[in-house]
Amino acid sequence: MRARFHPPRMLLAFDQAVPRAAGRILRKAEKQAEHRRSIESALVEAGVDWQERGQTYALVVVMTALIGGMVLVVLDRPIWGLGTVITAVGALAGSFLWASRRGRQRPESASKDLHGEPG
Repeated sequence: MRARFHPPRMLLAFDQAVPRAAGRILRKAEKQAEHRRSIESALVEAGVDWQERGQTYALVVVMTALIGGMVLVVLDRPIWGLGTVITAVGALAGSFLWASRRGRQRPESASKDLHGEPG
């Protein structure tokens, strides 16, 4: 396993070779960690926004199909109307079943996908 920071002996050696080098190295590591956290936070926010937008679009499409199917039934087109309603409900149920079967991705694997290493 690879260490994320230099061992204290090495930091002391850096400080002896270049004054205040250890402090600069640690500040750089802290800035990098903060940068990584901000990127991960932005990715999570973008994913949530994308999911909310997708749900809104799905609601609009399904409601339009349901209303259209009911209008077709009222206009004496029961086969077409019923087919439209069944298709809309089937698409909604199929989407729900696919998502629940696929399961949610664990945060550990999302981090691994982002950086190529766990955690």
